[in-house]
Amino acid sequence: MEGMANTRLTTANWLRIRDFLRADPRVYIKDESECRNSIEAIVWINRTGEPWRDLPEKFGKSNSMFRRFTRWKGNGGWERMYLHFIEDPALLSFV
Repeated sequence: MEGMANTRLTTANWLRIRDFLRADPRVYIKDESECRNSIEAIVWINRTGEPWRDLPEKFGKSNSMFRRFTRWKGNGGWERMYLHFIEDPALLSFV
């Protein structure tokens, strides 16, 4: 199923998401490439409907990706991102 979903962010879209995340005091970005990869992993899960354990290795450890997803969910990060990009359909499809 991996080839069925476009899960890669364009550089322009990543930069907009990164800037949003940097401005959010409740989100910590240690390594930008790791953060981008995590977002792409989460999008892959969302678009394919596959369980976390089936996350392709190219995204990294599924447990690490899941922990980031649940941490941001718990602190409202995904909701804030959704509301921020609600007027931008191209970017909203990744949130």
